[in-house]
Amino acid sequence: MAPSDNKFRVAICGGGIGGLVLAIAIGKYSDTPIDIYEAQPSIATAGAGFSLWKRSMEVMKELGLWDDIAKVSTKPPDKPHGPIFRVSDDPNGGYEWFKYTMSYGPSSMHRWDMMDLLQRHLPSTCTVHLSKRLRTFNATTPGDIRLHFEDGSVASTDVLFGADGIRSSTRRAMYEAAARQRHPLVDAVNVGEYADARWSGYRIYRYLVPSETLLEKYPGHPAARDFQMLCGQGKHVVSYPVNNGANINVASFVYDPDSIDKPFEGRWVEIALKQELLDSFENFEPEVRQVLELCESPNRWALHVVKDLPTVAFGNVAIIGDAAHGMAPHTGAGAGQAIEDAYILGRLLAHKQVTLERVPIALKVYDEVRRISAQKIGQYSSDNGFLYEFIHPSQLGRPRTTEMMQEWKEIIVELWERSIQSGALKTWYEAEMKLQELLALDRDMQGNVLPRL
Repeated sequence: MAPSDNKFRVAICGGGIGGLVLAIAIGKYSDTPIDIYEAQPSIATAGAGFSLWKRSMEVMKELGLWDDIAKVSTKPPDKPHGPIFRVSDDPNGGYEWFKYTMSYGPSSMHRWDMMDLLQRHLPSTCTVHLSKRLRTFNATTPGDIRLHFEDGSVASTDVLFGADGIRSSTRRAMYEAAARQRHPLVDAVNVGEYADARWSGYRIYRYLVPSETLLEKYPGHPAARDFQMLCGQGKHVVSYPVNNGANINVASFVYDPDSIDKPFEGRWVEIALKQELLDSFENFEPEVRQVLELCESPNRWALHVVKDLPTVAFGNVAIIGDAAHGMAPHTGAGAGQAIEDAYILGRLLAHKQVTLERVPIALKVYDEVRRISAQKIGQYSSDNGFLYEFIHPSQLGRPRTTEMMQEWKEIIVELWERSIQSGALKTWYEAEMKLQELLALDRDMQGNVLPRL
């Protein structure tokens, strides 16, 4: 940790993966005081399994988390492996489409293991406050942001980061503030388009299947050992082992094209009947249905996403992760993008030339280097989901010939490569250069000489 001069207080709303990594990054490179405000009574996370890819693992190495992550990963993160793609929408049996083996395979794990690991690495400068759900904030001056919570309490900070997920209160309050101050990129009439997440048209059924239960009933079942992408018309299933192989994370996707952008009626997450899941995949191959039969009470998620935003920072406020670019999970990039946001933002904020007065400069750089990049990856993910389900524009009206299947495979692989390969450290170097340029310009305008690095 490097000492900091003339620093400030930081508040992070949201104690999920992005918020915790952000606190760790700030704490590694500065002694800035940090307050995490978590809405729940404990640090928790939604979902079960997830994967980290190469660009995310670069960040974890830089933050000193690599060894601990390797211990909870189902497969070694630095060894070749990857998903097997099958065409599964045939009740008489599907077939292997292709295997995408990466030289630096994904690190699959249970989210609880990751959350526990991150909490252990929080810096001593960080204080966690539980049961603090942000309602809104107001900023009387750049260095005095008042946080108003649902329980009626109020706190203050100098800098606010929203890592509060797809229904981000920080995002809404930030855009409302930008509209009031007539931000040139924000249409005051349509603030709701930025503040509100939209339904993607996907319902996802999630469940953890004990590997022992599956293997007792179906010895040698591939779901207990392989990362599988099981593709079909308008729907697909993703499964892979977590908890060092003790469980199988199963996510079953069903797409309704007529519901895109329409308000979702009902709860976004609720328990569904197993029969509803089985009926949705009645035309899938037996090996898929064998796994789904063990999903006794799956959680059904209405997948919401965030519209591409014109900015993810305003004044001394910024948003990260799902709050900034909530995306479809079809390349498993959402958590990784939150981690990359957190790393870049944390390093920018901890830079020793970034004083309170220059925080907006650092946040401008964060917006420039991360917003468009994350939005592109969100688009790649959406495209891949459609490709898995044979409803991408390039597939409509075309038969699944050998030539077409090869062409679609190549598109899928290219989109994965763009999404998951190295780039986080390169992005930091780019961000640091931009920061230096803007700080030099600010120095010239102010007539002040900044300390040399």
